Amino acid sequence: MIDGVVLTVVGMLTVFLFLVLLVVSMVVLRAVVDKWFPERVGGDDRIAAIAVAAVRQFEQAKGQGKR
Repeated sequence: MIDGVVLTVVGMLTVFLFLVLLVVSMVVLRAVVDKWFPERVGGDDRIAAIAVAAVRQFEQAKGQGKR
């Protein structure tokens, strides 16, 4: 009985510590990425226009583009 309780506690602590380590590493990774690769403010309108044009062309090719 005691062995089962000890095994359960050790297992739960192992999972908890792993999750804490995972969260900490994700926070550090985000800080590193934000520092080295800052996001541009405003985005790129040209890429959005290309994506919209591609979707419209695809819809017209399928016969669904008329609104």
